Amino acid sequence: MNMAASMALQGNPYIIGRPIYEPEYFFGREDLFSFIQDNLKMGAKVILLHGQRRIGKSSVLNQIPNFVQLEQFFCVPLSLEGKSQKLLSDILYDLALDIKDYLIDTFDLPFAQVTLPSKKDLEENPQVFNENFLPQVYEAMGGKNLVLLLDEFDVLDDYSKDTTVTHFFRYLKSLIDEQEKFFIIPVVGRRLDDMPNLLHLFHQAPYQRIGLLQEQSAKRLITKPAQGVLEYLPSAIQAILELSAGHPYFTQVICFALFSKARDEGRAQVTCEDVESVVDKAIEIGEAGLAWFYDGLPIPERVVFSAVAEAQQIVARKAELAEGKPLKLLQEYGVVPTESLKQSGEKLVEWGFLDLAEEPELLRARRPTYTVKIELVRRWLVKQHPLHREIWELEKLDLEAHRIYEEALGLQQQSYRLSDELKLYEQVLEINPNHFSALLNRAEICFELKEFQKAVELYTRAFQVDPVRNQDGFVQSLLSYGQELMQQGELNRAKQQFAKVLEIEPENVQVREQLEKVEAPILRPRSSFVKEPVTQEYSIGGSSDLQVQVLEDGSIQFLGIKVPYYLPGIKAASLKEVEAWVKVQSLAENFYSKFFPFVRRVIHLENVLKRGTYAEKAEQQYQASIYLEYSERYITRNFYREFNQLPETFRQVELIELIGYLPKFIQVLKRYLCLADEKHDFEIVKILTEKIRELLLYVIHVANLVVEDHLRRKGNL
Repeated sequence: MNMAASMALQGNPYIIGRPIYEPEYFFGREDLFSFIQDNLKMGAKVILLHGQRRIGKSSVLNQIPNFVQLEQFFCVPLSLEGKSQKLLSDILYDLALDIKDYLIDTFDLPFAQVTLPSKKDLEENPQVFNENFLPQVYEAMGGKNLVLLLDEFDVLDDYSKDTTVTHFFRYLKSLIDEQEKFFIIPVVGRRLDDMPNLLHLFHQAPYQRIGLLQEQSAKRLITKPAQGVLEYLPSAIQAILELSAGHPYFTQVICFALFSKARDEGRAQVTCEDVESVVDKAIEIGEAGLAWFYDGLPIPERVVFSAVAEAQQIVARKAELAEGKPLKLLQEYGVVPTESLKQSGEKLVEWGFLDLAEEPELLRARRPTYTVKIELVRRWLVKQHPLHREIWELEKLDLEAHRIYEEALGLQQQSYRLSDELKLYEQVLEINPNHFSALLNRAEICFELKEFQKAVELYTRAFQVDPVRNQDGFVQSLLSYGQELMQQGELNRAKQQFAKVLEIEPENVQVREQLEKVEAPILRPRSSFVKEPVTQEYSIGGSSDLQVQVLEDGSIQFLGIKVPYYLPGIKAASLKEVEAWVKVQSLAENFYSKFFPFVRRVIHLENVLKRGTYAEKAEQQYQASIYLEYSERYITRNFYREFNQLPETFRQVELIELIGYLPKFIQVLKRYLCLADEKHDFEIVKILTEKIRELLLYVIHVANLVVEDHLRRKGNL
């Protein structure tokens, strides 16, 4: 039978998702086993092992009985997973049961005669474990030493006062001190400096780090499991090592994908091209392990990890940016390099996640250059944890800052003064300069307060953080600041602001044609999307509670509200009403400036729906939703407060009453936008968008007419 035929009949020999219990599938770690054996011979009662998540700690622990051969020692693998909240008596009972079961199953010894202590006995007197149970174990083992191999030992460092650690750690320490034949080898997945209780109790114990496999061991892990069935060319082996760096889990994941591919294609040889072709599949297979590998890091380290991965990606694309320095890249994303971020690179090197690039010591001291140690992890980071998304995790770093931020949002809902809200956002950013939500809200308030220079400063950074969401606010602040500078005679500085707008929006005709001013809103209603009178009725998801009717006269009706196609003009009877109309005009103009970018996105979305791919459609839909959210934020912060300040009788005028329904119109629009992949749903999006736009423009137009009429009657026109 040839190799390809043999492979078709064989299961995948590479092991992922569980510890390796079979010694024939375990490779390397000879130095580690020698270290353990030498220390046991010298009488070390505690030997600490530690390493990253998914590095193979549990597999090492399970192989110690197979590869550490000492006649006077019996090694018993045990797991402490799930025991961190248990009582001492429960833990001791579980340990006793596991010890007895393992020794009965593994060795031909008279352990059936060993009596287990009851939970009740252990609860009343924990000393039953060491005074009654352990002596029976030693006797059954012929006077040999007992070595407990304790997996997941670091879970016991997560404790509340007067529970597990308070009693179990002390009890374990007393066993080690008092029981001559009692030894332990705990393995921990967290960094030792994060576990003060463990270090305090066992600070003098020898410890060894479980790291990457040596090259020869990694090669055996690649070739031996499939020997005689699948052949790896030398170039393929080298390509696997370049991806995995000898990390046993990621090596197994890649080989698992390669074996499956070769079996499916009826091939018995692996080339370096095959290795590259399975990278995405390997990432998919190892997703859970990759996430577990990453999630154990603190937030600053996760952000810097992603920054290094993206910096390397930039280096690969553009050789001229070959610095690849994470802090520089983070600053380009609008991140302030805090002390915790500055220290993260060194920590990640120390913990084995990054390598420090070789370069002159003087340059490295100024701004170190790092590379991700495992290339497969780097590619996964770029794909699943892009830096533009990961930096938002920095908002969670300080609980007090986030509490103040929530307090500021509360003021926003209660219509407090903007200056009070602004002070709270300033406090948030003083505590955590990378709280980007507070940064954006502060920028918006500065713009509303006409502090345009400060708004530009804040929006500049907000635009770096999220260019899509903050483009419109940044452009508006630049235009307003430029106009302010022109009024002050600062022409050169004004032109600088307008030039920045052109960098963002090169096709902005408004800036190209007339740098000295911002184009005023068009105060004439335009034709509707609805060209001909129609009568249609739509509902979302078959629900009758949210229906939109397009009536024959071109008006629309939903939520019991009718928006006429043509709205009647209104004349003001008094100066008080004229002043109210001026406020309404300002309210509508502000809303229009926030809403118009969404109108443009709807036009783009319509074109994409006709000709674009699904991915392009989803992207345009996402961007449209961001701009709609921008409009909604303005409503939440300012609209209700300003609208409710209008005289109550004035708010009852039909046209003004319709303005009061704008928040409901936006909510309906949001719900239809989510369903805009269907043609009739998008038609409703267009109709609602145009009707809202028409309503705003018509209010501005009517307000102008009212003011002009008033001035004419007073003889001022």
